Amino acid sequence: MFTTWEFWLFVIAVVALCQIVPGKWQNLLLLAASLAIYTYLEPRFVLLLAAMILFNYWIARRVVPSFPQRQRYFWAAIVANVGVLALFKYRLGIVSLMTPILSKLGVANEPLITNLLLPLGLSFYSFRALAYIFDVHNGQLEPEGSLIDLGLYIAFFPQIVSGPIARPPPFIGALKSTRRLTQEQFIDGLTFIFMGLFYKIAIADPLYSSLQMSVPNIRALTSAAAWSEFIAFTIRIYADFAGYSLLAIGVSTWFGLPVMQNFRQPYFSRTISEFWDRWHISLSTWIRDYIFYPVSRALLRRWGNKHARTIQVIAFLISMTLSGMWHGTGLKFALWGGLHGIYLSFERVFFPRARIKPKNAPRWRVWIQTIVGMAITLAAVSAAWMLFRVDSLTGVFVFFQRLFSSNPLPAITFLWIIKLLVPFVLLLIIDSLQAVSNNPLFIWQMRFPWRVAICTLFIIAIFILGSQTRAPFIYAGF
Repeated sequence: MFTTWEFWLFVIAVVALCQIVPGKWQNLLLLAASLAIYTYLEPRFVLLLAAMILFNYWIARRVVPSFPQRQRYFWAAIVANVGVLALFKYRLGIVSLMTPILSKLGVANEPLITNLLLPLGLSFYSFRALAYIFDVHNGQLEPEGSLIDLGLYIAFFPQIVSGPIARPPPFIGALKSTRRLTQEQFIDGLTFIFMGLFYKIAIADPLYSSLQMSVPNIRALTSAAAWSEFIAFTIRIYADFAGYSLLAIGVSTWFGLPVMQNFRQPYFSRTISEFWDRWHISLSTWIRDYIFYPVSRALLRRWGNKHARTIQVIAFLISMTLSGMWHGTGLKFALWGGLHGIYLSFERVFFPRARIKPKNAPRWRVWIQTIVGMAITLAAVSAAWMLFRVDSLTGVFVFFQRLFSSNPLPAITFLWIIKLLVPFVLLLIIDSLQAVSNNPLFIWQMRFPWRVAICTLFIIAIFILGSQTRAPFIYAGF
């Protein structure tokens, strides 16, 4: 997806067909294209995807406010969607529990469940399905009468692998009208795609080969090499995922379908809570709306407003721990989420006004507070990323020991600096321009000479820095 000529030829063909067919056939065409490309990428689990579409289409009619016993159907829908996700995501843990039991029963030690693999995009399309069920249950959305439209919402191919996690009302609403590609949509979509390729090919992929070599030998890392890993992975995970999101947004724009902005320069955040307003926005708002708020309301009903701060802390810890478990299996992912829950709780308890800019403060003081806040936030976020980077908790502890095992300065070479400085500078340029303009399509707000200069920089960076290795998208594994 997004990194092969075959995929782009497929996209162009589908876009062209959408301009030709009658409006009433557009959604069917897009659903067929989505199922076709999913079958090509993941033929083993296309029936699972189809089954989830059919199940959620059927059960949504039974969770509306007017349906008798709707709570039972609502919880059945939650259990089914979350259960499928948990079954495949935590299959190894299930296997380790089931194998001794099966052995005592005389069943072979290689039951069917041991062959389960994580279906492509399951984490993302299951959350889209859950968002649909939640919105119907809460009365914010009528059950969808068209199986084709609901299927397209859940399985739309540009967003199925790694999001963004589109919300049902705007997306399904857009499906009710005929959509023809306008010149403005084509240019906007092409700009998003161009920028996504820049993030992915010019920044993220060149870091892939260097990151592949040293982590298996963590104990042999020098301090300089460990710092190189630390900085490079922080840059790569952002550029890689932001690149995917921009590509998905660009292709969605060509089809006239809405998708929320998924990143807003998160490494410029002054606090952790601001970071989550800017990082993976479609997931962070999903967690906020469907986990944090319901947990907070349930605890408020039980304990009352006098325990509001304690309730917020508990809701943060539950929400972020579940977010970590959504990202991957193993204790390290739960700890990653729990760590961010601790970050957010600490801010809310001890620095409740940290995000508010002081009024009438001297400019130098605001600048210092901003720089210090950004540095602390980036350091905390980067440290937590190592739980994604290193395979085991033991490895994480060893890695941080290697960071401070010696003085890294004598081992820093010119090539070491260039390897990290070039992607850092490129990322800083593109993010700074977006932050100043507050517009992801900032290129079209610039004067013509600057527009040409930026586009030229993009092209040169893509062709010169583009790695020959096709690095997989990091979040495709989640």
